[in-house]
Amino acid sequence: MMTDTQFREYLERKLTRLRLVGYAFLLLGMIALIYNIIVLGDPAKGIRVNHVIVYDYHVKLRLVEFLSIFPGVGAVLVLIPRRVVESFFKLLFGRL
Repeated sequence: MMTDTQFREYLERKLTRLRLVGYAFLLLGMIALIYNIIVLGDPAKGIRVNHVIVYDYHVKLRLVEFLSIFPGVGAVLVLIPRRVVESFFKLLFGRL
């Protein structure tokens, strides 16, 4: 059983890791999204789908829509308030 001090330290470590994962999702997602927005605007560039290079605008648009999820998840993980994380851990572990 953890004491309250140990549990708070555990919570701080988890919150730091959660924020780092959020920054990674945000950074890598934005890089991929910006690159594919550039590809979307250029009709001469294609993307590889099932080992076939596709130049279709709608396929590229679907890829951009899918890739927009990752920066969104990263922003949520970075900007989530501390009290929400604490209440989640309280619900999960029954402490605090």
